[in-house]
Amino acid sequence: AGVVLFGRTLEEEGGLLVAAIERLQDAKGVSDDVKVTALRQARGWWQDAETLERAAWAEAQRAGLPRSAYERAHRQAMAAYELTPTDADCLCALGAALYRLELYDDAKRILRQATSESTMRDLDVFLFLAMALEKRGETHEAERAFSRALDLLGRSKHASSAAEDERELLREVETQLGRTGLVTAAAARDKRRAQRKAQDD
Repeated sequence: AGVVLFGRTLEEEGGLLVAAIERLQDAKGVSDDVKVTALRQARGWWQDAETLERAAWAEAQRAGLPRSAYERAHRQAMAAYELTPTDADCLCALGAALYRLELYDDAKRILRQATSESTMRDLDVFLFLAMALEKRGETHEAERAFSRALDLLGRSKHASSAAEDERELLREVETQLGRTGLVTAAAARDKRRAQRKAQDD
C-alpha cells in the first residue's frame, strides 16, 4: 500500500497537484498576475522533488498498471525533474515512466543520463535501461545493461537479497531478455545455504 497523506495515497496526492498546476497554466480568462500568484502558491505547497519522485516511482516501477497510472507517474516525474534536473532518482523515475508509456527512445536517453549520476537506484536504472534497449532491438547493449545490473546486485547468486519490488523487476527483465530463472534459482540456492548453515550450527 502506498503512503497515505490527507486520506489519499502519495501518488494520488502528487497527481492531483500536478493536474491542478497544469490546469492553472492552461486556464483561459485568468490574468497573468493571478495565474503567476496561484502557480507560485500551488508549487510552494508541494515544492518537494523527492516527494514527487517517490510518488512517480511507486507506480512506474510496477508492471501491469493502467495507462492512466503511468501517465500520472510521468507528470509527477516531470514535475520533479523540472525542480532537480540532474537528480538521478528523478531521472530513474522519469525513465521508468517513459518506458511504461512505450516511449523507448526517450526512456533510453533519460536512463543513459541517470547512469552518469550517483543514485540509490543504480540497479533499477540499469534494469529499465536493459528493457528499453531490448525494445529498440539493441540486444547486445541490453545484455550489457543487464549484466551491469547483476554486477551491482553482487551477480545473480545474491538476487534473493534484493527487495521484493526489485525482485519483481528482475523477473520482468529476465522474461523480456529470455533469461528467466536467475532470481528463482538464486533464492533457492540461498535457502539451501541457510539450511545447511542451520544444520551445521
